[in-house]
Amino acid sequence: MVHLSDLHATEPSWRGTVAGGGKRWLGALSWWGRRRRRYRPEVLEALLPAVEALAPEQIVVTGDLTQLGLPGELAAARGWLERLGPTSRVLAVPGNHDATAATPDPASHVWDAYLRDPAAPAGEAAFPSIREVGEISLVGLCTAVPTALLDATGHVGAAQLARLEATLERLGRAGRTRVVAMHHPPESGVTHRRRALHDGAALRGVLRRVGAELVLHGHLHRTHRGAVAGPNGPIPVVGVASASRQGGEGVRRGGFHTYDIETQPGGAPRIAWRTHRWDAASRRFEASRPERL
Repeated sequence: MVHLSDLHATEPSWRGTVAGGGKRWLGALSWWGRRRRRYRPEVLEALLPAVEALAPEQIVVTGDLTQLGLPGELAAARGWLERLGPTSRVLAVPGNHDATAATPDPASHVWDAYLRDPAAPAGEAAFPSIREVGEISLVGLCTAVPTALLDATGHVGAAQLARLEATLERLGRAGRTRVVAMHHPPESGVTHRRRALHDGAALRGVLRRVGAELVLHGHLHRTHRGAVAGPNGPIPVVGVASASRQGGEGVRRGGFHTYDIETQPGGAPRIAWRTHRWDAASRRFEASRPERL
């Protein structure tokens, strides 16, 4: 399995920015100032064959495919997802940049087939979404909501949390290996309050009661390894750096992660992960040695 995040793969239009209000103005200034030199299309072009060569069973994209969430950007990001793989092999969740002011509900935009469970009945709530891959269940959460100026917080919401708890409980009883994918980190204290998950405590309560085997996220633009409490011990939490970043040192180097998950009948799965970090000199992604979670 491959995990990507924070691709910032689109170029916002000036006309759309003018119509988008203060938050988009500020985002546009940031993009045309320094961010467009940091998040590079040539890194993304190298990413596509690098991921394809790994032949992953599933690719998880945890948000921020766009800069400002403009309609044209959402359509362009859909094209990028199509290049990455078919809807049966790619699961996406939106990030805060994909849900800026005046953006339509993330559950209804043009990525719909990549966001939703393809087997879900029409009209059913989009999140949490579920993808079944062998004995693994990928569970996608939406934390992306429109926010005020200088605010990049996330929110899951009571209704989605209730559905998540029921979903994780059902999958746990069935002996499934549950991997939760979201944009904002679920942990407390790993980012500034203006970038944190507002109802993170409630989400951690759900995970503490019913459990999961792994939580993946983006948003921090750095590799991050942590944990939250589960009913049978700590649940590993792993954040990935921006997939398109050129430059950056250490945990902030751009790249993606891969996971090999070996399910164990009646026991915890064995999970090995690797970082694949962009090397500007060789213009390729360099893989680390595998580590156990």
